[in-house]
Amino acid sequence: MWLRLSYVAVLVLCLIGALWLEPLLKVNVLRRWRRLVLSLLPTLILFGLWDIAAIAAGHWSYDPRAADRDRAARSAADRGAALLRDRADVRDPGV
Repeated sequence: MWLRLSYVAVLVLCLIGALWLEPLLKVNVLRRWRRLVLSLLPTLILFGLWDIAAIAAGHWSYDPRAADRDRAARSAADRGAALLRDRADVRDPGV
């Protein structure tokens, strides 16, 4: 069970580690939610596409013991990887 929750635990610890900076530095990032979303969105898209491309290329994969196979996110990553793989085959049929 811990293996499945380890990634969530790391995310929670990162959030806790960053939240104390909000009142200490008085940056008011959480009050400026639009700016926060606009700053995070490009990063999330970029690294999401990077992950899909890495899975499609076979550079890395999910640990089946830790990944929940019924999750929609895993299914979406698999579909994205298949889409990238199919597009690569269409562009270079000689390989």
